[in-house]
Amino acid sequence: MKRLISMTEFVLDQEKLFLAMELMSQDFGIRTTNYARLLKTPLSISMFIPCHEGESLERPNMDMDGKFYMDEGAVFQWAEAEGKILFEGWKIKNFRVVDEYGNTMFFKDPKWVQNYPERKTIEDLISSEIELTLTESCRKQIGL
Repeated sequence: MKRLISMTEFVLDQEKLFLAMELMSQDFGIRTTNYARLLKTPLSISMFIPCHEGESLERPNMDMDGKFYMDEGAVFQWAEAEGKILFEGWKIKNFRVVDEYGNTMFFKDPKWVQNYPERKTIEDLISSEIELTLTESCRKQIGL
């Protein structure tokens, strides 16, 4: 599974693996519980772009010798924040968090939830027309 899907689809996909004996019953329970918890997680900007305390981080740049222009702490902070991203392909463009097709998830604003009040949890994104691809980190969190 590489994209965000409904809980029903997820359970049925996992059931297929279980019935084909590619998944143990214990793993079935763990995965479905983890996915349910993921879907109920409140949305935050850090699920889409690297952030620290709600503020987007600048990508570390390297010179021709492979040395970072930023101090080591900033590079570590970036790497740590990047590992927490749940959805691939998002960036900041003109104060909006957008994907490669120009779909806007929300505006880069401390009160970004006000821009899309109907989007409170990850589960609320399933019905949107935007296809969300899960990062490797997110798939590990689920147990895939």
